[in-house]
Amino acid sequence: MRILHLSDLHMGKFLNDYSLLEVQEKLLKDTLTVCANEKIDVILLCGDLYDRAIPAVDCVPVFDKFLSEAVLNMGIKVFAISGNHDSAKRLNFGSSFYKEKGFFLESSFCGNVNKYTLCDEYGEIDFYPVPFIE
Repeated sequence: MRILHLSDLHMGKFLNDYSLLEVQEKLLKDTLTVCANEKIDVILLCGDLYDRAIPAVDCVPVFDKFLSEAVLNMGIKVFAISGNHDSAKRLNFGSSFYKEKGFFLESSFCGNVNKYTLCDEYGEIDFYPVPFIE
């Protein structure tokens, strides 16, 4: 199983009043190219998906486009966890529906860690996504 690990995307970040969204959008497009070229099966998105608890309006569709392309069009399974910059409750929107499509989001720790098992020609691999815990 081929796994790609990403963390700290901080979608919507500004540096000195300069939006990084254009750079972030290119990064996500390039990531999809790498996924296609390397035949990636799973993407791990490990925290701080957005730069703040209420993400900038213009970065949400950019991130949505990336996830849609990866999960729906390329068939890549995506495991994501919230980080300290993310709003666990806002990020969790639609997570039960997403699981049916291959996007596994753990935004809040509720006392237990969920286990997800994927299989390939070499056997089973267990994933235990643990979100940020305050």
